[in-house]
Amino acid sequence: MTRLVKNLAVVALFVCGGLLMAGCVQSQNKMASARQLPPAAAAAIQKNYPNATVHDVKTEDEDGVKILAVKLHQDKARLEVKMTESGTILETETAISIDQLPKAVVDAVAKAAPGAKITKAAKTEEVADVKKGKLAKPEIGYDVEVTINGKEGELEVAPDGKIVEPLKWEDHKEGKGEKKENKEHENR
Repeated sequence: MTRLVKNLAVVALFVCGGLLMAGCVQSQNKMASARQLPPAAAAAIQKNYPNATVHDVKTEDEDGVKILAVKLHQDKARLEVKMTESGTILETETAISIDQLPKAVVDAVAKAAPGAKITKAAKTEEVADVKKGKLAKPEIGYDVEVTINGKEGELEVAPDGKIVEPLKWEDHKEGKGEKKENKEHENR
């Protein structure tokens, strides 16, 4: 009986140690990605998204200002936060299911890309602009990705169905990820 108790104690010790190590690794991964951020940006993420795990940080240039695109997960949500190095959040993009798109947005996509299937959607909320500063009222929009006959495209639509950014089809000749504007829909 005492041998069984000792064996169970050893197994429990290994299980607890494994869980502790897994927690440390997850914490280190969260910290490693967050370390890519300038201190003010990291503080803004921590303040606004306290339970988030940073997965990726990329930099972009917008009107001569370095913008950070921070991909993170908070709870079950996948987000991308665009912000300045000083910690000013400009825009938040949250992945949503296709059935969460407003009817006006779905109708606008169907009109802009007849026969296309919506494959991904995200709700965007712009709260500040690099040039204008903080906006008086957040601007809401929807980024929608579509496919038709193996072609992939993307467009941005306002909640009322107005096309904000026209449909752009991916041009595989230019390179993966590059979008080419569809001239047919540009002048609408």
